[in-house]
Amino acid sequence: MTTLNRINETLKIVSRWFGWVGALLILAMTALISYDVFLRYALHDPMLGAHEMVEYMLLLCFYLFLTDCWNASTHVRMGIVYEKMTGGVKKAADFFIGVTGALLFGVMALKLWEELLYAFEADQVSSELLLPIWPFKLIALLCMTLFVAQLAMSTVIAPAPKKHGDHDD
Repeated sequence: MTTLNRINETLKIVSRWFGWVGALLILAMTALISYDVFLRYALHDPMLGAHEMVEYMLLLCFYLFLTDCWNASTHVRMGIVYEKMTGGVKKAADFFIGVTGALLFGVMALKLWEELLYAFEADQVSSELLLPIWPFKLIALLCMTLFVAQLAMSTVIAPAPKKHGDHDD
């Protein structure tokens, strides 16, 4: 196994773990929303900050699932056009998507880095619970950096094609 293949497999393993954390966050959001609804309607005493926590957890889910969705080929693309491509055209499309995606999301990661530094230096906090915001931005930056690395890797090692019903267990 080449070094690039080992790096690619490591990125896939890390992204899968991030995906599992995202799945746990969905469970936590479900429990939190259910608990808040119970408090609100049964006891007429809603939970302070539940809405804010769900917002941050949902945002984290987006970032945590991003790379795993790419690796599982469950991201949004023009399947009608892409599936009709063959050989060199498909390889060129994968390369183009990898390069442009890495550049686009790389710029977004740089912006997240700036936002993280600002949130940390300014002691930025959330509006209701006064939670520090920088840990959320740090997780988003880590996930975005992983995604950029995976996109860059896909320019060398094309993502495995998936079809409906394929599982990666």
